[in-house]
Amino acid sequence: MKKILASIVGVSVVVLFLGFVIVNDRASLADASVSRSHEYQATTTSTGRFSTGPQTLQTYPGAFGSVIITGAAAGVMNFYDATTTNSSLRDSSQATSSLLIASFPTSAAVGVYTFDQIVKRGLVVDIIGTMPTTTITYR
Repeated sequence: MKKILASIVGVSVVVLFLGFVIVNDRASLADASVSRSHEYQATTTSTGRFSTGPQTLQTYPGAFGSVIITGAAAGVMNFYDATTTNSSLRDSSQATSSLLIASFPTSAAVGVYTFDQIVKRGLVVDIIGTMPTTTITYR
């Protein structure tokens, strides 16, 4: 009788331990759709929060995620795989036309524009004219 009771207690302890491990493992999987350090950063452009002209978003390699336009305006937005729009501060092999990733014309339609584009140098947005209201994601 003592052997049976000891066996039941032993099996119960093992089952409880495995149940705890499985529950903890599933909880960590539900954190997000990407692993930590691979999540996107975001910045919002709107009058007063972001100025027109070139703005450096990051100065290291990464990814240009998306542009979410929530309010159209009469401005143009250009995105570059660069750390500056000043051609005299770049290597001569880096022509501005070869660094352009995306360009949004005046009064671009409201919507989500996904790129998931690798950037080798950094990410610069140049806003010319009236600034639209957008959210830009990158990492």
